[in-house]
Amino acid sequence: MTPIMRKRIFLFTLCFWGFYASSRAQTDSIPDPPADLETTIEDFSQETDAASFDFEELSENLRFYARHPLNLNKVSPEELGSLGLLTDLQVVQFFAYRQRVGPLVSIYELQAVPGFEVSDIQKILPFVQVGAPSFRLYQKWSEWFRGGDNQLILRWSRGLQKSAGFQSEGGESPAFAGDPNRFYLRFRHSAGTRLSYGITAEKDAGEAFFRGANRQGFDFYSAHFFVRDLSPTLRTLALGDYQLRLGQGLLIQNGFATGKNSLTMDIKKTAPVLRRYASVNESDFMRGVAAGFEWGEKWRAVPFISFRKLDANLLFLPDSLSEASPEFGVSSIQTSGLHRTTSEIADKNAIGKWTAGGRLERFFQSGKVAANVVFYQFDQPVLPTIRPYNQFYFSGKKGWAASLDYEHTFRNLHFFGETARSQNGAIATANGLLVSLDETLGLAFFYRRYPRHFQSVNPKSFGESRQARNESGLYMGLEWRPFVRWKIQAYYDFWRRPWLTFIADAPSDGQEWLAKVTFEKRKKWTAYLRLRGERKYQNARADSPLNRPVPTFQFQSRLHWAIAVTGDLELRTRLDWGWFSEQNQPRQTGFTLFQDLIWKPRDLPFSMSTRYALFDTGGFDVRYYHYENDLLQNFSIPAYYNEGSRFYVNFRFRVARFAWLEARYAQTYWNNQTAFGTGNDQIDGSLRSEIKVQASWFFGS
Repeated sequence: MTPIMRKRIFLFTLCFWGFYASSRAQTDSIPDPPADLETTIEDFSQETDAASFDFEELSENLRFYARHPLNLNKVSPEELGSLGLLTDLQVVQFFAYRQRVGPLVSIYELQAVPGFEVSDIQKILPFVQVGAPSFRLYQKWSEWFRGGDNQLILRWSRGLQKSAGFQSEGGESPAFAGDPNRFYLRFRHSAGTRLSYGITAEKDAGEAFFRGANRQGFDFYSAHFFVRDLSPTLRTLALGDYQLRLGQGLLIQNGFATGKNSLTMDIKKTAPVLRRYASVNESDFMRGVAAGFEWGEKWRAVPFISFRKLDANLLFLPDSLSEASPEFGVSSIQTSGLHRTTSEIADKNAIGKWTAGGRLERFFQSGKVAANVVFYQFDQPVLPTIRPYNQFYFSGKKGWAASLDYEHTFRNLHFFGETARSQNGAIATANGLLVSLDETLGLAFFYRRYPRHFQSVNPKSFGESRQARNESGLYMGLEWRPFVRWKIQAYYDFWRRPWLTFIADAPSDGQEWLAKVTFEKRKKWTAYLRLRGERKYQNARADSPLNRPVPTFQFQSRLHWAIAVTGDLELRTRLDWGWFSEQNQPRQTGFTLFQDLIWKPRDLPFSMSTRYALFDTGGFDVRYYHYENDLLQNFSIPAYYNEGSRFYVNFRFRVARFAWLEARYAQTYWNNQTAFGTGNDQIDGSLRSEIKVQASWFFGS
């Protein structure tokens, strides 16, 4: 660590504690507990390296239920679980309680549900209710369209430093077809939870806008029409873009799905089978028609069909019979959604994909069983370049997969799982058990076995890789509340890879563990300590004397503290420290330290949040993902690595009863690097910054 960095850390700490001491002397007010959802997103990014994953769905889901709270006497397990604020065991315990005692008479009855603490109830209170819904139940189609709520969002953003792709050299045109501006537009109409329709459009930086390959304007458009309760039998209808989630994710799981994280009991996928889609992830959704049918309280069916144009790398098939009409295939399917360069534009919509199938569910008093089947076909053959690790991947034009998923509750035990078969005969299975030993102690177990040759459409299964392939393992989790205000969470996961992977040219194994201790002083402050370790194998570096996979070790620790200085002001402080080591290589260590300030004056139509962070790591191997406050329905989870600092500030103004104006500035400064990124994305210099502006309108009946 350089002397300059030590000096900055000292001044940082001195200024913060001086500010806190003066504020504390003025008032001793009460904070809300921090959102577990932020930690879950950070853990997801750490596990999957998905810092750019589209989390907009989560924000939109919570905002929607804040305006239209779920009725606890009618809510389904999938809807309650989709909030992401309760553990799987808490969801099971709530429905066991409701089945035993009948409908709730008051929201405060949640305190009688086993496993529900006051802090848990506080988290879900804005999104649930007991009794009649707060919105009007429209009976006529015309009322559904005339009434309800409307949402319009316009967003502009751009990086303030131009990357290499925007610059011309030697008189040649820039590599990118468009300018650095990013544009986003969204309109949505909703009538309670019964009707939703809208359109979303986006242009990424570097993409053409109303010219070139995008003469139609935006590069990406998405539209949906989603309606519920059309009749006692037809319960759900989705037209246009929608998300589909089957079982435990072995076949299809569109959208966000958590994996291993600090919510150690969160191992079961409980989201609704069908959901509207209104985000900007250009690959993770269905486009077509789907419907949900119900017959009484015991049977439910969901047929679906989808056709999508996907980005892919085209390749000419040399064995084509006719030179006049040559045949093509694709070597890989692209999911970035970027269409800036000539090659990216050529890959756009290069292959068509049909997906069709259905789900049939049978409900019982203590559980359910469901059968799923999915058929898929491409209009060009998928022919990945054969490597030792991928020789069992799907290739060809069409395929299918089928599964059974199931769940059963017996007293304090909840068993669930899914077993699937792909067209080549491979059988994958994922099974879990949630145990409530008493009101303070819960256990979770999850066993999975995914053969190396199992082939699926779009899986997001629980495990190390989430691809339901080439993995077997056992997860064990624990949540214990030994005292009032104290909570201990821990897990241990062991897995084996029976075949090669992209990063390991030999069968391998690994293990991971996490321990977290949280203290919550209700309406005062919250603190937690988290430790996490992992051992796994990867190919030795090019400069290593070994030409085989070698063990790597990673350790991370975190101390987080949040306090409400006043009813309007909250401070959050976090320190991360850890290391990464590889056999025959020097150990890399690193830390991050940040201070957040969140100010929401209740008497002013204004709020702001800001962060200043310092970090010093040995490189990308020692990186830390931190959730950042952003604009409405935006998520930012960047990786902090190398040596430097990061700063951002958000402003939000309520310019009218139904209108908001927001702005955000963020910058990263590196002390030990002279460029960000590589290739067309390279930015020369040690500073990278970005600005965003957004206007939002919410209006209606």
